[in-house]
Amino acid sequence: MKLGHKIPFEKVNFLPKITTDYIGGVGSYFDQSKGCSDDLSTLSVPNFSLSQRNKLVDVLVRQYESCSMEIPRGVELLRDANTFTVTTGHQLCLFGGPVYILYKIASTIAFTRKLNEAHADKKFVPVFWLASEDHDFEEVSTLNIGKTSYKWNNEEKGCIGRMTTIELKGVLSELKSSMSYLDNDLLEEVEKSMVYDTVSKQYRSFIHGLFGSEELVIVDPDDRDLKKEFLPIVRAEFDGLSKRYVEQNNKKLTDAGYKLQAFIRDINLFYVDKGIRERIILDQDSVKWKSSKQNFSKAEFMEMIEEFPERISPNVILRPIYQQLILPNAVYIGGGSEIAYWLQLEDLFSELQIFKPQLSVRSSFLFVQEKLMNQWTEMGYDYQDLFESPDQLKNELVIRNASTDISHEINAIGEAFDAIQNKVVSHHSELDSMIGAERRKLQKQLEFLEKRILKADKSKNKVSLQRVDKIIGKVKPEGKWQERYSSVFDFFTDKESINELIDFADPSANSVNIMLF
Repeated sequence: MKLGHKIPFEKVNFLPKITTDYIGGVGSYFDQSKGCSDDLSTLSVPNFSLSQRNKLVDVLVRQYESCSMEIPRGVELLRDANTFTVTTGHQLCLFGGPVYILYKIASTIAFTRKLNEAHADKKFVPVFWLASEDHDFEEVSTLNIGKTSYKWNNEEKGCIGRMTTIELKGVLSELKSSMSYLDNDLLEEVEKSMVYDTVSKQYRSFIHGLFGSEELVIVDPDDRDLKKEFLPIVRAEFDGLSKRYVEQNNKKLTDAGYKLQAFIRDINLFYVDKGIRERIILDQDSVKWKSSKQNFSKAEFMEMIEEFPERISPNVILRPIYQQLILPNAVYIGGGSEIAYWLQLEDLFSELQIFKPQLSVRSSFLFVQEKLMNQWTEMGYDYQDLFESPDQLKNELVIRNASTDISHEINAIGEAFDAIQNKVVSHHSELDSMIGAERRKLQKQLEFLEKRILKADKSKNKVSLQRVDKIIGKVKPEGKWQERYSSVFDFFTDKESINELIDFADPSANSVNIMLF
């Protein structure tokens, strides 16, 4: 692979406006103090006690040992007071799912390397947050490779990470059958990961196998000991903590003209147990969830959660708070929409006096065959045109190659009609409406003629128009951005190519990287 071109995010309609303004430090809301800084020397770091560090490291060691996996070098580094994390996270999509999971992790590792170069007195460790408690099974259960879709069918409910890997074996069998002719490191890592009984462990094994133990640390937040640290937030949540401060923050954002990414609820927590992850509802003083067989008072519920902290789970609003409680995290790297909902939490972080990390948008990549890109430029397009509407592109091509452009003649007819109307109406004003009607008739006839000529020109440019559809079909398969549709298997076959991707990733560049292969 090689880098063909970099296109700044603001040049393409790729991110929510709030995220684009944040990384650019523009607009009345995002002054320089709130904007995303690319000056690594000014990066702030959190205070994180030795006790917190030891708890975190002990949990990480236990999690890796429970999988009989090599403990990454960065785990023990986290005991040191001058070591901090750079974190990204992702749902446990089927065998990696859409390819942008690699972009997230590559960006996180690349940014960590830059920080370690910029700060001789500190160490930074890249962390991957397993979003093991997510329960949106439909969203994670499909894998697209080329034009083939693989489906994970499973009757289990609740947290994806707690599900068994039994039903995954059938999907792996299909995958191996269709990819048997390929020498594929990624497929080998999937196969190795299938020895584990839960999806969380299987996913840890897969990601660990791709990125190794030298840099990346993987944390599973669905952990009893980690959730004990979250209990003070749970107590405060029943007094309306996050709703009050997020709504206050939301008003500032909407007043500044921004759309909100995440919805705030009265209680931003889920109850999790075997086979369920359900939204907690506070009805006056009664605590319940959809499948609960009894209602609890707030005191009774908190007593239960104190005994079983693993039964509580933050939603999208409180997940960043939980993350910052258990990690010495200096930077969070996410997609455009993730950054957008983090920006709704400014006042909540401030009220809780919890360190809010710098937010950086992950690198985006678009893979295009070099042969197709050559055809693209030969047709008169540039790299940025890859992000335009196909219909607009095709119309531009036809106009550009038009052999029968009659716009000059149509303009001349219009000017002649203006002259006729002015001359006649100056002497016979009663004929003004009649002349106007005749002009509209002629205008419709000329528009019809232009459409017929455009149709004829399209037929003449049929091959080029088909190429436009083919190339845009690679950029947006099934109408979705490539990185959100195509799988990790579409562009990567070995670990070497993944390491190469890290070298190209640079979140501080805030751009889409067009990669040629």
